[in-house]
Amino acid sequence: MQLYKNYYYLLRCVDELNEKLKNKKIFSAFTQEKEKLYLHIPQPDYPDYHLIFSTDSKFSIIYQKEIHHKAKKNVTEFFSEHLPDKILEFSIAHNDRIIKIAMQDSDLYFMIRGALTNIFLVDKQGTVQTFKKSKKLGNAEEIKNELISRNYINAIANYILDLGNIDAEQIGKQIPSISKDILIEFGLRKYSLPELPVLINEILISPISVFYSNEQREALFMPQTFKQIKMPSAAKSFDNYLSAAGYFTAMLHKTSDYGSLIAALQKHVKKELEKAVEKLNNLKARIDNGSKEKLYHLYGNLLLTNLNKLNKGMEEIELEEYESGEKVKIKLNPKLSASENANAYFDKARSEKINFTKSVDLYNSTKKSLEQLQKYEETLNANPPVDKLEELKKIFKIHTGAMKEQQQKSPKFRHYIAAGKFHIYVGKDSKNNDLLTTKFAKQNDYWFHARGSAGSHVVLRVERAKEGVPKSIIRFAASIAAFYSKAKTSSLVPVSYTQKKFVRKRKDLEPGQVILSKEEVIMVKPEIPADCVATED
Repeated sequence: MQLYKNYYYLLRCVDELNEKLKNKKIFSAFTQEKEKLYLHIPQPDYPDYHLIFSTDSKFSIIYQKEIHHKAKKNVTEFFSEHLPDKILEFSIAHNDRIIKIAMQDSDLYFMIRGALTNIFLVDKQGTVQTFKKSKKLGNAEEIKNELISRNYINAIANYILDLGNIDAEQIGKQIPSISKDILIEFGLRKYSLPELPVLINEILISPISVFYSNEQREALFMPQTFKQIKMPSAAKSFDNYLSAAGYFTAMLHKTSDYGSLIAALQKHVKKELEKAVEKLNNLKARIDNGSKEKLYHLYGNLLLTNLNKLNKGMEEIELEEYESGEKVKIKLNPKLSASENANAYFDKARSEKINFTKSVDLYNSTKKSLEQLQKYEETLNANPPVDKLEELKKIFKIHTGAMKEQQQKSPKFRHYIAAGKFHIYVGKDSKNNDLLTTKFAKQNDYWFHARGSAGSHVVLRVERAKEGVPKSIIRFAASIAAFYSKAKTSSLVPVSYTQKKFVRKRKDLEPGQVILSKEEVIMVKPEIPADCVATED
């Protein structure tokens, strides 16, 4: 139900405009957005007040901005030879959506008529100027005659609805101002013809409700008293047309991409679900295979007690297990000595213990993520309100329209979210490292790199510098920097970190090389912490 351009709401608008702007002066008329004409009408309390006319055939409306600053670029002035001029009166044609602004030296007309919706200026000499050019408009003389020949009324009190000789079955055809939405409400209430003024009066004086309808999947503008659409508790109520129209315009802009946004969210959640399921299956298989910690420990002990049987250059040896007496084949690194091979298996046993524990923790966290994603999927399949979509949009960092295009043009980095809210970005190669550090990172972000080893630059985004970053998150980012370095196979790796403002890139340095004027060093295990979730920008 889109009653914002209904005749009776426009009559109500005229009433409000006369009260607010009569005897005020229009200083300029210009456009800075497609099919919108801005009238600058300074007020004592609001010197930047503008009245805005949208001539879009799909969205023809009048609304106001008490504070609006004219754009510095792409602005086109209109009717400048006739402005400034004083407003004498607002009025509307009887039963036709033509609003007239009578001024001292000329008149402006806002005609709502589908594809022919336009704004005209007719001066005292009868010259006609138009806001939009169209071949379908006809000649200027015909336009002028139609505009000036109409009977105009300037207030709700002056409107008369004549029901004499009206056939109840032909209301819409015999009274053009009675729209389809009014007829639907009329039929729903099972009203008779004498009760039609009741509905019209509700449009003229009752509070206006503006809300997003999940059922209709669009923003709606209607009398609070109308019953044909269930009104949600979140509906906003307004006592005047201009305030309702301004809020409605903002809501339309906000919800115009509902369809594309919900599709993008559903696609994203589906992809994340598939990744989570695959990850869960891989982790389950890893856990089901059990830990090899005891086996590697056994190999290390067998090698240690049989050092005299090992010679450098051997690739394999068969030894007898002490308790069972079974023969055990153990692979060896021919480049290592006997004791080094034994110690290598002890290191493997320790790593296996850590990795197995990590796999169990990761399995549990991935399972929780999967369950949450399934809930998100259910929410999206149930036609959620637009506010919920906006919430999910922020969670998943989904962008639509121009924002999405801009994002697609921006460089891609590996992206992790730690503890559900800290964003960690990882360079993919030397050039990507430079982009991450010199173009993407902000001055207060934290920068990480494995010390003394080639590897990725890592940036921890700091959204609110005053709040600080927990030490655990610093360790997470450092662990990721160690993991994406040549030292990733070591048990512990030194990682340099500092704020981005202490990282410099000289022109003579190779891609990926930087200079630190200040740094701290932290020892961490090279890993992707369980509380860090990979995502896609």
